[in-house]
Amino acid sequence: MSLFLYIAMVFTWGSSWLAIAWQISDVSPIVSVFYRFALAAIIMFPMMKLWGKIQKTVAVDHLFFAAQGWCLFSFNFICFYYASHYIVSGLIAIIFSLATILNVLNSLIIYKELPAASIKWGILFGTMGLVLIFWQDILGVELDVDVLKGVGLTFIGVYFFSLGNMITVRNNKRGIGAITSTSYGVVYGSVMLFLICLALGLEFKLEFSFTYLGSLIFLSLIATIFGFTAYFNLIERLGASRAAYILVITPLVALGLSTIFENYLWSNAAIIGVLFIALGNAIVQFKK
Repeated sequence: MSLFLYIAMVFTWGSSWLAIAWQISDVSPIVSVFYRFALAAIIMFPMMKLWGKIQKTVAVDHLFFAAQGWCLFSFNFICFYYASHYIVSGLIAIIFSLATILNVLNSLIIYKELPAASIKWGILFGTMGLVLIFWQDILGVELDVDVLKGVGLTFIGVYFFSLGNMITVRNNKRGIGAITSTSYGVVYGSVMLFLICLALGLEFKLEFSFTYLGSLIFLSLIATIFGFTAYFNLIERLGASRAAYILVITPLVALGLSTIFENYLWSNAAIIGVLFIALGNAIVQFKK
């Protein structure tokens, strides 16, 4: 079962970054994120409730559901959607893969789970990989401010994602399953996004193009409802650090799609950088 979830997640989240890039339009990125998770909440919560899949919870659990929703279905994706204005989707996915390392570090800080000694090598290789991928931008005569904005926003989003993983671990320790966590999470996340849209005075308009609507449906139904439920299931089975290993493979799928649809050109340094990040994440998985 875990193998099936891994394979399905590789293609689901690997392709979701391109779908996010296709969401770029006259619609505000925050409004697009709201549409994505509101649609997921409208479909998933009533359906799971009707089927009796929502577990009984206490009031304090809803504080964690809300925090989980804000970290995994709100603030992080606002960062990712805005980052898509500045860098290609494949590069966002590569930075996102560093969540594996962040999960190990946050597990140490929050749950006092000691990482393997090899964690320092994983961080080293992951950092070296990012430097290689953005080598041309780093060495450029004129620093590309847009690229730096995209990288910075993605890093912030990844850290929110990792914090959401830690909350998922807490929910698992309480015996709360993936379906319940996802169902409540998308509800609280979409409510927060709605309030942000109102506070910023954003217009709730919709683009009726095939690309926008098609990517919205894919992101809501496949990448969110199926993707996050499967991912939470992997966290429950394997733990946050090892479940995040799925993020090592997804950048390769994302960059492959970026090559086809976004004219991303692979340099030798970028190829080596991808290998370094994959190696760094793999090293983190070893206990010895």
